[in-house]
Amino acid sequence: GHLAQYATTTDLDTWPGAMIAFYLGRLTSSDVFAMAKQAEVDNDHGQLCEASFYVGQFKLLAGDKSAAMAMFEKTNETCPHTFIEPRAARAEIRKLNELSE
Repeated sequence: GHLAQYATTTDLDTWPGAMIAFYLGRLTSSDVFAMAKQAEVDNDHGQLCEASFYVGQFKLLAGDKSAAMAMFEKTNETCPHTFIEPRAARAEIRKLNELSE
């Protein structure tokens, strides 16, 4: 629907378009991390942090809680503190921990 429409006006071969391509099934998580690493080399703005968080969300939606937890922990480790993703990742980790108790 909306994501596919947005994809038609976005460059899916660059960041952050790579995340849209991933969610549409056009890229693997490995592709996303490779593109995030390149984007960080180019301008160092926390793309690996963003990739970790949004891949984690995807894994969570797919029901893979352990992979999601690993991605959210990686988000915490790699994100600049000014980013919103670490706070969101910590909230997801708390929820996952509560569900497993």
